[in-house]
Amino acid sequence: MYTWNLQDIYEDNNISVQNDINLLDNLVKNFQKYKDYLEIHLVQDAIKKYEEISSIIKKLSVYSFLYSVTQLNNPDATRFTQKINEKLANISSQIAFFINKISAMDYKALMGYLEHNKDLSEYKLWFENIFKDKDHILSTEAEEVLVKKSTTSRESWVRLYNELLSRITIKYKNTTKNISQMIEIANHNMHPREREIATCSINQELSKHSFYITHVYNNIMLDVSTEQNLRSRYLPESERHVHNNISQEDVNKLTETVISNYAKIPHRYYKIKAALLDKEKLEYWDRNAPITKSNILTRRINYQEACDIVLDVFGKFSPVFRDIAYKFINESWIDVYPKIGKDSGAFSCSCTIDTHPYIMLNYSDNIRDVYTLAHELGHGIHQYLSADKGTLLSNTPITISETASLFAEKMLFEYMFNMAKTKEEKIDLICARLDDMINSNMRQIAFFQFERECHDKRKIGELSHGMISEIWLNIQKNVCGDHVNIDERISNLWSIVSHFFNCPFYVYAYSFGEIFVNALYAQYQKIGDQFIDQYIHTLSRGGIDSYETIADNFNLNIKGNNFWQSGLDSIIAQINLLEIYM
Repeated sequence: MYTWNLQDIYEDNNISVQNDINLLDNLVKNFQKYKDYLEIHLVQDAIKKYEEISSIIKKLSVYSFLYSVTQLNNPDATRFTQKINEKLANISSQIAFFINKISAMDYKALMGYLEHNKDLSEYKLWFENIFKDKDHILSTEAEEVLVKKSTTSRESWVRLYNELLSRITIKYKNTTKNISQMIEIANHNMHPREREIATCSINQELSKHSFYITHVYNNIMLDVSTEQNLRSRYLPESERHVHNNISQEDVNKLTETVISNYAKIPHRYYKIKAALLDKEKLEYWDRNAPITKSNILTRRINYQEACDIVLDVFGKFSPVFRDIAYKFINESWIDVYPKIGKDSGAFSCSCTIDTHPYIMLNYSDNIRDVYTLAHELGHGIHQYLSADKGTLLSNTPITISETASLFAEKMLFEYMFNMAKTKEEKIDLICARLDDMINSNMRQIAFFQFERECHDKRKIGELSHGMISEIWLNIQKNVCGDHVNIDERISNLWSIVSHFFNCPFYVYAYSFGEIFVNALYAQYQKIGDQFIDQYIHTLSRGGIDSYETIADNFNLNIKGNNFWQSGLDSIIAQINLLEIYM
């Protein structure tokens, strides 16, 4: 019940996996006919075959990833994953021509064909996105080379980084902890001295590996820059925006608005939090420290109780949400507890139309982990609802993928806040919520600033560990303000922000998602039950609709000048509420 059962994907990693690899080889061989000839009237047949191939590729990729992510210290598991990745890179290179063939078609003629073909109408945005990126698609031969080289370029560096971090252990109170466990202590332990010890221990341990981590990050940045230049993209971050189906204009508006609110939100809040903790200034490890005027945040919440709470929250919103969440919890779709060799953090991973998503947690019996459970189940429900759209259409860009997860967090907070009986309990809950909202908004945009500056300076030449750490410390001073001490004791902590390595420029999506969900949740509070069916329908459409279309469907003006600020105003309102209760 507490570890996932991967046999729902493949019964074993030998015969059943090999059967799908053999099937994939045959499908790809037959698909090669479109390399020589693909006209508009053949698009319907071709896209179905392309999706069938993509579905098996995803199934194998997800299985191999999940198989190793909880045992990164097992050489057999990591070798198996690498073997699959190498095979899939070779297969993917053989179908890379398809996007080139589509982009070479007459756009108006293809759109007309889609409009008159009901079975293909839902693929409109998928095709439109190919044409938007047409000028940056390379020749078929070049695209094939890039795919084949992927396992020895960026993917190889990412693998090295993840395996390195999974092997790091730290001595703490006569026990051995992994990075994930130490981060939990550093951020959320009730005792300031314990938070300090954990933070400094992490920082010191990372310094021992600084040469390797810095080398890896430099090569990942160089790889991003190389592909940027090959594709004639404007910025290193541009590729991410294409994958996310978001305009550079909206990314810039989001970023500028959040940065302009640093003084109004994190600086103001950290001043208040310092007073609540009877400090003149916070240390870095105090930013997320629980405020404990009551015992609402300090009591241990075991996993079963957390499941009961989240199921109750979801059930009050919709039985659809509760029933799907119940499946995850009771059918071994979740890997629950931390262990040595298991990756840190949490995620929900979609699979294919015939296989359910999986969730990974590192559950540690505290209220924050209840929020993480709700967050990942939100993702899982979203992925489950959209799975029948197929591999190509169920996949959501990150501008949309955070919708259900952050919505679930908001529902949980409202539930917990309404259950609170005293002023002290409400203060504790508001502070915990503000910690999360500031981390999702301001902190993630600060991470985005860090990436922008590092990648920009990497164009001139390789960055030293000291140069990267200096950028990190300056960015942290900027976002935290004068009421948080920022010094060399945290200079290496950029090394454990895995998104910098695994998914460059991903992080702004959390801020986008928080603001987008704030707007959606305001609509839910305004119209009540009328909202629910439309919301579930939206989730079930996966990546068929853009974020602009979804906003329009809920009467939200995302292009208006006030949209981004209105999302941040909800955080300011929480700070105002905190001051009222104080």
